Amino acid sequence: MAKGLIQTGEARNVLLLTAETYSKFMHGDDRSTHSIFGDAAAATLVSDGDAAPNAIGPFSFGIDAKGRRTSFIPAGGMRKAITPGNLAPEDALYMNGPEIFTFTPKIVLASVKDVLARAGKSMDDVDLLIFHQANRYMLDHARR
Repeated sequence: MAKGLIQTGEARNVLLLTAETYSKFMHGDDRSTHSIFGDAAAATLVSDGDAAPNAIGPFSFGIDAKGRRTSFIPAGGMRKAITPGNLAPEDALYMNGPEIFTFTPKIVLASVKDVLARAGKSMDDVDLLIFHQANRYMLDHARR
């Protein structure tokens, strides 16, 4: 969206704000998710500057709904409203770690290949890939 606003001349600068507040969806007794998930926020300034016209992107917007039950939050939103103090264990953040461990590297590799193809590049053109992933074992598995 920021790229579109800048390329059409509707904006020269876009401040992109993102946040995740997983703590409100984690049950207090679930030690398997507390060490992995946390709340975070970021602010990113996207600017037209003097960059080349295609300096932002390309993008790969892919989804595989088959994995939707490996990590999800049953409650919240319109399905089942939650408030502090009424989060039942069965409504809290659920994660099937082993399934995610095998699923994620496949999806990441496909996404990397898609972005490179859209950019007209190959892995030989890339010096370094940086992923947002807290699990070293999953990163090692994806790298292999």
